[in-house]
Amino acid sequence: MKLRLILCLFILLITPAIAQEPAPSVAYLHVFNPTTSPFMLAMPGDTRTIAPYQTTTFALPADTPLFLNEQASALEDIYNVGSRYVFVYFGRNAYTVWNLTDMALVHNEADVTDADTSVWWIGNYFTEPSATLTVSVDGEPALNLGYGDLGNFSAPIDYFEIAFSVGDTVLFSSNQAFGEPYYTSVVIFAGDYSGRMGRDYVPMVLDIIEADFMTWMSALTQADIPPYLYTVAQMLIENAEAQADFLADDRVILLPYDDAFNALAFDTRMYFYNDPDRLSHLLMNHLLVKSEMPSDPAAPLTTLAGEVLEVQQARMGLRIGEAGYITRLLLPNMSEVWLIDGVLLPSVQE
Repeated sequence: MKLRLILCLFILLITPAIAQEPAPSVAYLHVFNPTTSPFMLAMPGDTRTIAPYQTTTFALPADTPLFLNEQASALEDIYNVGSRYVFVYFGRNAYTVWNLTDMALVHNEADVTDADTSVWWIGNYFTEPSATLTVSVDGEPALNLGYGDLGNFSAPIDYFEIAFSVGDTVLFSSNQAFGEPYYTSVVIFAGDYSGRMGRDYVPMVLDIIEADFMTWMSALTQADIPPYLYTVAQMLIENAEAQADFLADDRVILLPYDDAFNALAFDTRMYFYNDPDRLSHLLMNHLLVKSEMPSDPAAPLTTLAGEVLEVQQARMGLRIGEAGYITRLLLPNMSEVWLIDGVLLPSVQE
């Protein structure tokens, strides 16, 4: 009797904790346009035009209808909350949808939320249907994809060599690819592979993080993949008790790595780090409101600190204020992380 009573009390104690686990509320639909024409995709209250070779992501609550171009009736596809999908447009209201969650289970792939591996999805949508896209990892073929195929491989949390080729033509190769904790990458190739990358063919890339910002940043720092170490940013956010600001919805987080902070003059670091108000102002200068971002990619950006950052396309790439833009990652709450190589210092408050 005592044992049964103890078990009943234990169940009563753990039931609230279990009930508090948040259930998935949306399905993620990652939309790719590998054609040379724009198209429109809409859900109630949210209509978007997807330009050629561009991507966008919808967070769809349960039973949300989707409308393609000018069609009066909704698409018949069903998107289950908690799942992740890739939507590829073909033109003339034709499209295909891949359920990444189901495919990962069928192929016995590593859990995409695993901190010890990253998952890479590659698609072949070149204009030449006979082209086979070969993906090699560390010199060994990992995927051979015909037209319209989507395949995946898992990579460790480390640097590795990756190459994309069609026949004897190497489209792109790098020994600086690396897997991140809680990371999913989707790369869709489109256009004429026999031409020049960026002009005739385009790899459309979407980098996805499967954990909240603070969890991912801590795991990536612990993985020790220089220069992508964020010990300083994590320390400053915790010291300022600003975690809620960086975990909030509708954010763009401009994230410098440790080398950028350490490159600041000692007096500059002490000026901002040792004063709570100045530290808060510094951190807020690395946050944007996503829904208030200008449609013009060259327009200035206003931070939560009230500072204005100039944006320019330089010879070496995009620059935001005094920092160079590296890449963009999508978080589960639809906020974004933009990795940058410099600290965005606010104006000095006298």
